[in-house]
Amino acid sequence: MGSITVGLDIGTSSVKGVLRDNDLGVVLAEAQSPADRELPIDSPLQGWAEQDPWMWWDHTLNVLALLKTLAPDAFAAVSGIGIAYQMHGLCLLDEDLSPVRPAIIWCDSRAVGSGEKMAQELGTEHCTKHLGTLPGNFTAAKLRWVADHESEVLRNAKHAVLPGDFVAAQLTGLAQTSETGLSEMALWDFANSDLDHLAWERTLAPVTLKPQHQNCFASTPISPELAEEMGLPKGCTVCYRAGDQPNNALAMGALAPGDVAATAGTSGVLYQISNGLAPTIPSGYNQFLHVNGLVGLLLCINGTGSAYRWIRELVGDSISNEELNGLAVSGNSNGVRFYPWGNGAERLLNNRNPGASLVGLDFARHSKADVVRAVVEGIIFAFKLGQEQMGAVGRIRAGNANMFKSELFCKLVASTLGATVDLIESSGAVGAAIGAAYGTDQSRSLEEYCGTLEITKTFTPEMSLAREMEAHYVHWKSGLP
Repeated sequence: MGSITVGLDIGTSSVKGVLRDNDLGVVLAEAQSPADRELPIDSPLQGWAEQDPWMWWDHTLNVLALLKTLAPDAFAAVSGIGIAYQMHGLCLLDEDLSPVRPAIIWCDSRAVGSGEKMAQELGTEHCTKHLGTLPGNFTAAKLRWVADHESEVLRNAKHAVLPGDFVAAQLTGLAQTSETGLSEMALWDFANSDLDHLAWERTLAPVTLKPQHQNCFASTPISPELAEEMGLPKGCTVCYRAGDQPNNALAMGALAPGDVAATAGTSGVLYQISNGLAPTIPSGYNQFLHVNGLVGLLLCINGTGSAYRWIRELVGDSISNEELNGLAVSGNSNGVRFYPWGNGAERLLNNRNPGASLVGLDFARHSKADVVRAVVEGIIFAFKLGQEQMGAVGRIRAGNANMFKSELFCKLVASTLGATVDLIESSGAVGAAIGAAYGTDQSRSLEEYCGTLEITKTFTPEMSLAREMEAHYVHWKSGLP
């Protein structure tokens, strides 16, 4: 057998995993937990979004057990584990690496005001030259919110880490984050290649929470007792971790300046690779450290797959995504406009959350299919709005998953954004497995490890469709909340 690694993707809705032979570029086994539902998100107050970190750990163990059952010989040869995870969450752990409160996850908007306070205290110049972004609603701002509103919680906390760091801590017994992780927290100093100490001080967290960090490809051995219990080889390590969007870009082979990766899962993302920070903080975008040390310029739209799931449930719980896609093909928005701002504070709208809306409904003219089509177009128009800040994009790499499984969606994205869309047979879990392969053996480059990725289909802009979508977009944009 070749280089065998496990890739884990700790998502908002489930944990996914693959067992991959990285020499052949073949997935030997894949698993998901839960398989038949989505993980719950708790919302104690409006705008809050929390999950229990132990829930992620339980489903991680389920996925590892399933992979072992599906391919026992390959599982026994695993050299390393890579972890991709939902970005920007905050997990506060005690000395025993147990959570002291539920995790505040990425789409929680309670910390917007705390981020604005931090930005004022740090100053725009510092944020531009050092952080590359404003604290916004990222992990640093969430930590400041806890310091301001739940100071008693911090008395029991020892570590502040990201969701993937929590899973890694359970595997290894060590609570650490990575350089890319600090960047996702809005705590990485691009100018000095270290923790931004000034930003850390403005979180107001006790000094004992100061994060220990390492390169995202650093190897930490899995606890020997846990490895034996799970059936992993002695010496197996956690050797890669990255947030979902830098990792998804790796999974698409987006590594060179100008490369653009796109996703349309719970949220929608355009992620463009750059040589360095922009001279000003791009409106609606955030800049993060990419896994290869370059910079990723990220546009995030919170309500993408979540909006599509919402309309599917509204149409009827028994309808499949394929049937929903069929409705979208047969529909015509006919002046109906959908604004997908219904899943927390939107970075594209300066962290406002105006809520989702359907505008222009006519009961005599509009059918169920027309509304579904309007939802699809509204999601794509949100991408278009963000693209206007990024500039022209020639080619987009996307995984053959989530909304990109729909041929209509791919055609509309290509024609609306004026970009060729390459569908690649990959996933976040595959990206984590590739990262783990590089983490265990860096005699080959990341580009070489990505060389086995396969383009399954390509969509190019259709002029007549582009003209139609442009007219719809002008109408949509005129009513932006």
